[in-house]
Amino acid sequence: MNKYLKHTVFLGMAALAFSCVPDSVDGDGNGLTPTNSDASFTVTKTSENHYRLTASNNNYLTSRWNLDDGGGFGPGPNIYDVFLPDQGTYNVEHQIIGQGGIVGGTAKQTITVATSDPKAGNLIKGNQ
Repeated sequence: MNKYLKHTVFLGMAALAFSCVPDSVDGDGNGLTPTNSDASFTVTKTSENHYRLTASNNNYLTSRWNLDDGGGFGPGPNIYDVFLPDQGTYNVEHQIIGQGGIVGGTAKQTITVATSDPKAGNLIKGNQ
């Protein structure tokens, strides 16, 4: 009987501890929203159709990139080397993810690729 009483008291205290945590504090939020929302990045052309995307800020947990290729946002490093084989305009977006998986900020830049890569072009659309 003593074993069950200890478990009951422990579970009761644990429930009480979790119920006493406020959802938010006036002016401070709930502690999950990232305080630095700078998702800006620079684009550097490293060679023909190759670009280096460098995040300007490292004060976040993870980074997600949308390369405007129809795949949506996917994980990526702070310094991201990308290859854009097809001619066109790409709207590249960067999101920073903070505590609790909350998006802290999003930045967007446009990359214009002048000519398609003759060896690695889009096989369905063909080189343009």
